[in-house]
Amino acid sequence: LADKKYLILAYARMGFYYTNISQYKEALNISLKGIRLSETYNIPDYLSALYYNITWVYYSLADYKEGLNSAFKGISFLKDDKDGFYDQALHINGIIGNIYQDSGQPDSAFYYYKKVDSIAATSKELAAKDIADLYWSIYYLYYKKNYAKADSIIETGISHCRKNGDMLLSGFLSMSSTSYLSQNLVKKAKTEGAEAYALYYGPQNYPEGAAAAADLLSNCYKLLGNRDSAYYYLEIKDSLRNAVETKKSANEIQRIRFDQELGQKEQEAALVLQNQKNRNRITMYVFLTALIFLFVIAGIQWGNNKHKQKANILLQHQKEKVESTLT
Repeated sequence: LADKKYLILAYARMGFYYTNISQYKEALNISLKGIRLSETYNIPDYLSALYYNITWVYYSLADYKEGLNSAFKGISFLKDDKDGFYDQALHINGIIGNIYQDSGQPDSAFYYYKKVDSIAATSKELAAKDIADLYWSIYYLYYKKNYAKADSIIETGISHCRKNGDMLLSGFLSMSSTSYLSQNLVKKAKTEGAEAYALYYGPQNYPEGAAAAADLLSNCYKLLGNRDSAYYYLEIKDSLRNAVETKKSANEIQRIRFDQELGQKEQEAALVLQNQKNRNRITMYVFLTALIFLFVIAGIQWGNNKHKQKANILLQHQKEKVESTLT
């Protein structure tokens, strides 16, 4: 079972990777493979992680009904969770909040964001508080349009991320730039957007994020009347998005190879299981054959004993008859 656990964990990790690079078909397929393998061998250890991947896929495709179904399935397996990579409860409840927010159910979104707060208070994940702040920032910035509240939470998140070196810093900076731009505070928006772009483009190497930050900078420079810089970042945005598409094609080739390797591992695992079943079957046949043989021997022995008893009785009667005749 240990090998199968590692194989399921590999599916969970690859599914998570594909969601992060927006390859949703691959993320869905490989996560479903992990779920099938988990159910086949009754290994629930990573089912919450696998259903979290699927939730992200449906959420990203705006299929909120299926997203919620997968999320609640993930929650039902939290009691069996053995994945120490991140706090599953924190992330699943957070994405449920996002789904409710985007589907126009703010009260439900608020309820699940409050649950995220509660989980973050005792979570062992180092970035738990930042993750909770990130969800609240999204809530107040994009849904409530309460820029003052959003800016306050974002500022706290930025400060905490700078102190702890958290990778969420780029996300907070990008939202800060968006907020300032919405308030027509263009110079502040440009400053925050430039730092977000530098992080996405440099150490994080996240072209999707860099493209979004470049788009913010292009809009900032356009509003500031700097057409050359606006056009420069517009070209960067287009270039990065083209690079993302090219990377997706390369990843597709890698995915095919990976699937082939995993398929081979699955076949090997199935062969081992079948061989074990065959050995068990042969052992059972040998046992039954031996048992039948023993019954046959016992039957023959019992028949012989009965025959001997009859012969002895007959001899005894003959002896008694002879002795009676002689007397």
